[in-house]
Order: sequence, then C-alpha cells, then structure tokens
Amino acid sequence: MIIGYMRMGFFKIGALAGAVLLATGGAVAFYGIYRVVKVGKRMSRWMDNANTHADRYRVEARGVFYEGRPIPGADPATFSQLGKYYAKDNNSVFYCSSDLVPDFSLIFIPIFRKSVLTVRMETADPGTFAAIGDLHGKDLRAAYYKGEKIPGADPGTFEEVDAFFAKDKRSVYHGLDVLPESDGRAFRALGYGYYGDQRSLWRYDVKLAIPRASSVTALGNSYFKSDRHVYYLGDDSVPVMMDADIATFEVCAGQQYAKDAYRVFYKNRIVPEADPRSFQSPARGLDDVPAGDPHVNLADAKDGRRYYYMGEALSPEK
Repeated sequence: MIIGYMRMGFFKIGALAGAVLLATGGAVAFYGIYRVVKVGKRMSRWMDNANTHADRYRVEARGVFYEGRPIPGADPATFSQLGKYYAKDNNSVFYCSSDLVPDFSLIFIPIFRKSVLTVRMETADPGTFAAIGDLHGKDLRAAYYKGEKIPGADPGTFEEVDAFFAKDKRSVYHGLDVLPESDGRAFRALGYGYYGDQRSLWRYDVKLAIPRASSVTALGNSYFKSDRHVYYLGDDSVPVMMDADIATFEVCAGQQYAKDAYRVFYKNRIVPEADPRSFQSPARGLDDVPAGDPHVNLADAKDGRRYYYMGEALSPEK
C-alpha cells in the first residue's frame, strides 16, 4: 500500500515536472519567436531610414537629439544636418552615427541592440565645414574621417574617392591612415574593389605585384586584365597570371567562371571538359536543372553537353 502511494507520488511529481518543463520550453520558444519578429521589424525600420538619416534627428527647445540621445552642446536654434552623419550649429560641428550590435545574452537568439555615437568635433570650424560624401568632411584647416582629423591631409585639395578612400594632391587616405606608395593625383577607383594610380594596383588596401598597373581593367569575380595579360586574384591576394586569350576573355555572370574563345576557366584553372561556345553560368543560377537527379542538382554552370559545380563536371555527357 505504502509502495503504491509512493509510486503514485513519484508519478505526480514527474508529471508536474514534465508540465513545468513543457510550459517553460513553450514560453522560451514563444519569447524567441517574439524577439525574432521584433528584431526583424526593428532592423527593417532601421534599414528603411538608412538612406537619409533625417528622422534620426530631433530638434526641441531643450536640445537636439540623435536616435533619442542628446547631442552635447548642440544649439537648437541654429542646428542643421549635413549629409548622413555630419551636422553643425553656429558654434560646433558634430558627427553622429548608429549601428545595430548583436547581443548574445540569450544563447540561441541574438538580440540586436542599438549603439549610438554622438561626437562634438572640437577642432572643426562650423563656418567653413562641409561634408564630403557620407564619412569624410573638411574645413579650411583640416580634413576628417568619421569625425576624426586626418593627420597631414591638405583640405584645399582633399576629395573623397569612395566610402573607403579619400585623397589630396600628395597622398591617398584609407580611413585615417596614408596608403603607402600611393599617388593622390592619379589614384582612382577601378571597380570591384580595385584601385590604382600610374604605378601600382590595390585590392582595397592590399598592394598587388602587377607590372604596368596603369593599364589595368577590373572585370569582376576577382578577374582583371592589363594590356598584356589576364589575372585572377586568389584568396591570398596573390595575382595569378592566366593562360587566356586577352582579346576574347570575358567573365561569366554567376560564380567565378570565365571563358575565352578556346577555354573555360573556374578561378585560375582551366575546366578541361567545358565547351566555351555553349558555356553558361547565369547570375541567378540555372533554371533548367533536372529535378531529382542527384548528380546535377548542385550545378552552377552548364554547356551543351554537361553540368558543372565549382569547376568540376557533375555527370557524363547529356
């Protein structure tokens, strides 16, 4: 009898514990879904407002606010926005920015919290300051990047190349740093992350050992060419000269394929089975891969005879 009651007691305790765990798990799952939806809405609003930043500022009689945080020392009566990140009043110039930073306090569900920066630029002159692009600016005395003074930059000839680089008559600047061995007068963006002057070529801020860099044309998908050769830039940022016909060489829209009149290439190697005349690698992938065929369902390219994945033939001839 006693044993029967004990068993019944253990059963009730176990059932109660199971119910608690189930309820807790359900609550955690519900909270997780709630957080994902809420974070998704927050990120969507943040991205929708990312172009102008106009609604991130609020001017009131008691002060000026950026993303709800007071901008120290800002004068509401004379405050004005300059581009995305810069603003000024009659007395000061300000740099303001915000980012969504992941918080992993919940192990399985990252929460994105807003990180807000508002800086009063102590040395900037509001009377002559102008924003140049989104991240750069200058006044009569200095040039700036993200609100910080760029050492040695000449404001008279300072201009933005893009969000990553700026230049003056002497030097090129990557953020606050001088890009070594660069010529500010000739430096230009070539596209696809390549930059060059009359003597040198860079992939972002990594200098590449390429002769006759002034003739380089960026082609996309890590390919580029000079007036004599075609190159592929590998993951180690070392250019590889390819055995390709420069006159007919072209980059395919999808993946990292290219071809000339005689060969098909995947990265810097030849795809021996491929037919360059019928070869395709569309930007949005193949839309006619046979369903249910395990040999070709991963295909990222094709020609008139075969399907391919990462430069390898997936099956015998069609």
